[in-house]
Amino acid sequence: MNVDGASGLKPVISVNGEGEKVRDEKAEIRQLSEDFESLFLGIVLKAMRDTVPKSGLVDGGNAEEIYRSMLDGEYAKQMASQRHTGLADNIEEFMLRARGAQEAAKAEGGANGVKAMGLKAYAPKALPPAPIPATMNNGPVPADLLQKLSRPL
Repeated sequence: MNVDGASGLKPVISVNGEGEKVRDEKAEIRQLSEDFESLFLGIVLKAMRDTVPKSGLVDGGNAEEIYRSMLDGEYAKQMASQRHTGLADNIEEFMLRARGAQEAAKAEGGANGVKAMGLKAYAPKALPPAPIPATMNNGPVPADLLQKLSRPL
């Protein structure tokens, strides 16, 4: 079963110094992250457009809805290509790190190393214990404060 085109993306092919065609995975990851950001922004634009009430005076009907959705899709593509939201950059960074971790595990343990790695590569690192603020009173509660708190309102 061939799944190369399953994502709907065309593989990015470049030519190396020897004239051989080489698949450029970094460019594919960049394009994939940009496409995901475009999809997300399209959903945001559609939700934003749905909040605007229709007057009923000059509605174009179904044709206008189709046009608006196509226009919003193009707006989303343009916004994603400018990379101002940072979403595509974060997705790209995550995928490149995951790819690096996968290659490192593959180098260490062969094909079985990748399967054994599982979600450990993506698990967040343990956070250090939070420092106790200097203003926190860890001693006994003063008696007068207890009396004030126990009074009925």
